[in-house]
Amino acid sequence: MKNDLDSWMAELAAMPPDRNLGGLEARISGDITRLRQQNRAISALTPARYIALSVALLIGAFAGGAMAVSVIRAPALDTFAVGTDLAPSTLLAGA
Repeated sequence: MKNDLDSWMAELAAMPPDRNLGGLEARISGDITRLRQQNRAISALTPARYIALSVALLIGAFAGGAMAVSVIRAPALDTFAVGTDLAPSTLLAGA
């Protein structure tokens, strides 16, 4: 098996390349330049991302705090709660 693999590798090394590699270096350096420009643009937007994250955190904290306060102040609406305003006994007693 090893001899077959060695001969296959030797045949593969002797074959010419299947595509033209002439402009490969220019394409690679162009890709690197393009990626560096994209990274600069992304880095320039970093402060805006932090501001957006901060605003989202503040809105979430404010909404969560408002919900917590409303739950604390809201009357209990359980089935057997004592002070429910919409209970039939309370509605009939007022009539």
